[in-house]
Amino acid sequence: MDKVNSRFNHKLIFILFALSIASYLLSFLLLQIATIFLSLLYLFEKMTEKRKGLNSFLKYFALFGMVRLLSIFTSEYFDLSIVAVQREILFYLTLFSFSYYLKMMDKDYRDALVKIFLAAGILVAIIGFLIFIFYPIQRAQSITSGYHTFADYLVVIFIMLLAYKPSRKEYYYWIVGAAFTLNGVLISLGRVSAALAIGALFLIWFLFRLKWKSVVMIVGLTTILSLFSFKLNDAGFIENRVANPSQLSDRDILYSGFFELAEEHPLLGFGPRTFREIFPLLNEMKDEKVGSWHNDLIQIYIESGVFLLILYLIIWGKYFLMGWKIFRSQNSTERETGIGIFLGLGSLFITGLTSSVIFSPVLYLLIAFLIPLFVEYYLISTSELKN
Repeated sequence: MDKVNSRFNHKLIFILFALSIASYLLSFLLLQIATIFLSLLYLFEKMTEKRKGLNSFLKYFALFGMVRLLSIFTSEYFDLSIVAVQREILFYLTLFSFSYYLKMMDKDYRDALVKIFLAAGILVAIIGFLIFIFYPIQRAQSITSGYHTFADYLVVIFIMLLAYKPSRKEYYYWIVGAAFTLNGVLISLGRVSAALAIGALFLIWFLFRLKWKSVVMIVGLTTILSLFSFKLNDAGFIENRVANPSQLSDRDILYSGFFELAEEHPLLGFGPRTFREIFPLLNEMKDEKVGSWHNDLIQIYIESGVFLLILYLIIWGKYFLMGWKIFRSQNSTERETGIGIFLGLGSLFITGLTSSVIFSPVLYLLIAFLIPLFVEYYLISTSELKN
């Protein structure tokens, strides 16, 4: 596995990296500043070193970006679609810079970043818990995002926490952190997120042979936290949701609108950010503020066409193939962390079938970190990566 070198101070790079991944749902401003600075450093690295840092994922995503750009310039709503360039360029810069600097780092630095990422996630869960019990909100959220992003992010954190092997000193902190994180998912009241988190608990329990004691403590403490949360929160959303399940009917309307538009502009789509201009059934939606297709596959196809959708599926197909290989590897320590990252990022793909993930301002930066992180653990676990 080729190492890359940087012309900049390694400690500075580590600090910027740590600030980026620690601020996902704590400070969007800090997240942007840190990732932009890290991206600027990457742009001034030697071209020969950048080539050594390339892998097949980066090549696929570079092609993804070019097709996406082409769909913008061919859009009938160019003034709306061009805004996507400004909003999405940070994803590509972050993906390439994160990939480069992760390849440069030693194991200790990389493992430290994983710990920082998980610790920040636990802090987000605790803050969300406090907001939920002290403010009259119906669903738990973070200080910088709504409940959907909050839940999707915490599912990733929870899965990676389950795959993490704590030391004796860390054990009870790990139990409490996992419980607060799972509680955060549950009090966000997202059905898909809750199902993914609980399903991951049973899967990792089986795969890694987690101790009964650990599982019972996590589930027990989560139950106490959830009961306490709903006892103190009197927004009454659960009752309202049972009485008025409008979200399901809205999704049916979205699908109906998609089928009406599916045969128009199949090659390059209508262009990004055009939902409210082209959706034919907008007046039938119960949620008047809806602004996307709530499905990554549909959104990619409608906005940028069938070629980008195929490319997107190829990227995920390669990812799941690599995940299968890491399951079969023998390097136990790196394998378990790699599987945790694989399952965590995989949960975002599943979530993207019922909501918008790939173009979410926060979640696509999360993906930009998890993909290169997974690649590094895959390389170590399997000792090869065929590009």
